[in-house]
Amino acid sequence: MKKFFLFRREQITLLSTTSSNDGVGLSVIALPADKISFITATLGKVHFNFDDASVYDYVNIPESDVIDKTHIVVSCKEGKEIELMESAMNFLSAEDKRNILRFDSVNKQATLKDAKVEGFEDIVSIVNSTPINIITQEEDPTSSIIAGIDFMSPQNLPDIDYNENGLPSTTGQHVSSWNNDTDALGGSDYDMTDEGVSNTLSESSGPTSYVSTMSAHIQAGNYFSLANAYESANSYTIYAGFGFPSYTNMYELFGNATGSAKGFSNGKSSVFSMIHESITGLPASVRTDNTEDFTSKYTFPDRGLEINSREYQSFYSFVIRRDKDYNLYLYNFRGDVVGLIPAKTTGTSGRTDGSLNIKTIGGVSSDYLFKGFLCRFGVISRDVGHNVARGIAKDLYKKYARNYSTFN
Repeated sequence: MKKFFLFRREQITLLSTTSSNDGVGLSVIALPADKISFITATLGKVHFNFDDASVYDYVNIPESDVIDKTHIVVSCKEGKEIELMESAMNFLSAEDKRNILRFDSVNKQATLKDAKVEGFEDIVSIVNSTPINIITQEEDPTSSIIAGIDFMSPQNLPDIDYNENGLPSTTGQHVSSWNNDTDALGGSDYDMTDEGVSNTLSESSGPTSYVSTMSAHIQAGNYFSLANAYESANSYTIYAGFGFPSYTNMYELFGNATGSAKGFSNGKSSVFSMIHESITGLPASVRTDNTEDFTSKYTFPDRGLEINSREYQSFYSFVIRRDKDYNLYLYNFRGDVVGLIPAKTTGTSGRTDGSLNIKTIGGVSSDYLFKGFLCRFGVISRDVGHNVARGIAKDLYKKYARNYSTFN
């Protein structure tokens, strides 16, 4: 009788994926026992490794690269690693009617008594989709890099990308224009000019901006206007990075010419809010300071900024995805999904459909209330998926956060 492993980390939700390089998002997986390659252990963990269990049957990669075996990590009591390994081997070799070796952290049940499945962190299922270098044990960079951020594929390159390369090189210079990066697909059609009540000035790396590169110091009343409105009718991915070194309200960062379509926050603490072109009623919104829909709890801005900018989060990176079904996702600097707005395409308020329309960045008509040190903003005209989105969010923070080592 053929036997199988069944590993269940968490409930299946809109956040569930079919592959994961670090276990996040892979909610459940079943594997044939005859594909077990080897079993190893570390303190309090047993590692099950499988042959022929990747997402690809064949992939052409450089000789120095490999795709790691699919491997599942199951917790046990410290000192019980060998017992769990032996009981697994005995189960697999036994001639009996039981054919499923189950590890279930949702129901907190396991076929083997030595396994510890008390929470989702006790099961980590890793099915790699990205090759790593066998020497560095890290992913090789691709050719799809703009200003230090790897988008992993030519298909994921952004239409618009405003970064530090388009800013003056010294502090206090007027950022009269901010050109779309030359490697972005939209070209000069989406170059921006400074607008508003005063000049937007450049700021170099330092404790004023808490950005590790040049940034544009946007104050209330100021904004950048695109030469042509950027539109995306279906799926998209938006990313942004900015210094925010004092505790104040975080207002909308981008919008259309009239301010009727805008995102992504609304001046209230810990709110993910979006409304698209031609949609009336209230925006689609959700609070992020809870674990609703199995998201990660996240409060922003950091209330500790009222005390000390250096020791609390003073740089923010976010990624917003809209998938083909119009579900909206917000990722924070750790790559965690902190906001999920399920699709709604009927009615009036709270709808997630409609076209993305961006004519202003750094503030939204008519008040232009956003304040911060903007160093990166871009839009990709497709949903890049969970793994790439969380990678962009983490990479933005790693590159631009001046206090990365302290806070992270």
